Amino acid sequence: MFLRLSVGGNIDGYDQLEALLAEQPITPVGPRVEGADMLYSSGTTGRPKGVKVPLPETALGDTDGVTALLGLLFGANQNTVYLSPAPLYHAAPLRFCRGIHKIGGTVIVMPRFDPLELLESIQEYKATFMQVVPTMFVRLLKLDKTEREAFDVSSLESVVHAAAPCPIPVKKQMIEWWENYS
Repeated sequence: MFLRLSVGGNIDGYDQLEALLAEQPITPVGPRVEGADMLYSSGTTGRPKGVKVPLPETALGDTDGVTALLGLLFGANQNTVYLSPAPLYHAAPLRFCRGIHKIGGTVIVMPRFDPLELLESIQEYKATFMQVVPTMFVRLLKLDKTEREAFDVSSLESVVHAAAPCPIPVKKQMIEWWENYS
């Protein structure tokens, strides 16, 4: 089914938005609650399907758990510039982006992960917060020292790694590298 709408006038083959709205019953809307994202899983079939979860009972505009976590644990606020180097079809990047938006911060989404582009984006947007997977750390550490030092990453305040165990030597190297800037 396709819905083609015109606004403010007639267009052949299109329904007028105003006329459709006028046909709608005037019934009170039920309690407004926050929506929920729908993540997809290929499960055992290999065919993506949405995983429907019950809508939360959180009133529209109230703070959800992820947003509270971002504010309380990581200090995210209206000045936060969140850089998402991971795709939004994964739960953590999607929910972190949504939470930062709700807090009023800025979200930058990379079209794909590339270690040099990540460093360039941190510098360009003065990113203060990001969430990565350990593989991204490994790829960053494979850059030569000249490439790593070519970018100013001093704006970073919090970096979260998740989704897989991070080898201790990798974590130590990242801490040594990025703590030198703060």
